[in-house]
Amino acid sequence: MAASLDEVVKVLAKCLKKRGNIAMPRITCDRPVSNQQT
Repeated sequence: MAASLDEVVKVLAKCLKKRGNIAMPRITCDRPVSNQQT
């Protein structure tokens, strides 16, 4: 589970860095993250 969380954090960080928007980063990374966490 730790690895999964680490990956999620990495993806979120990547999305945040790419989008540079901390207003709605979850909505943007929610789709890919949710798909991978299936």
